[in-house]
Amino acid sequence: VISFSHKTCEQALREKLAFASGEEKKVFLDQLVSFEFVHEAFVVSTCNRVDVIMATRDNFSSYHAVLGLIAQKSDVNFYEVKSTAKRVDDEEAVEHIFSVVSSLDSLVIGESQITGQVKDAFKFSIDKKYIEQKLTRVLHYAFKCAAQVRNATQLGSGSVSVASTAVAQAKQL
Repeated sequence: VISFSHKTCEQALREKLAFASGEEKKVFLDQLVSFEFVHEAFVVSTCNRVDVIMATRDNFSSYHAVLGLIAQKSDVNFYEVKSTAKRVDDEEAVEHIFSVVSSLDSLVIGESQITGQVKDAFKFSIDKKYIEQKLTRVLHYAFKCAAQVRNATQLGSGSVSVASTAVAQAKQL
């Protein structure tokens, strides 16, 4: 997983790195999966994060391929992209995916939109054949985990989003 989120990257840069359309995402994923070392891939692109999630046989090469393609797509210097990227591999990548899908890695912990956004990104990549068995298995378990987190905690109660939090804070002030 190569992640650009509120934890590592300023909003202005995240906006440049974000994918503005399905067509832009498709072009990026076509290029990415054309590398022989990338088996599967999908992109989660929201207002607060861009995550590129892959099943690969060469993490190092995949990391640099993603940085290069995102820098090219966004017209941002490669080294600026690299300096703000968070890379996690293997078990840590699975943990990251579970945290994102469960909204535990969100700007507002518990915000409910991220699970739907990841499901939309997953469906996009399934429909376009960028994902097969490996990432499908991980994501199905991540979606089950997100449901368990929401049911076992107070995260599922009330309206939680960046906007509702901002409104509540403004009201309080």
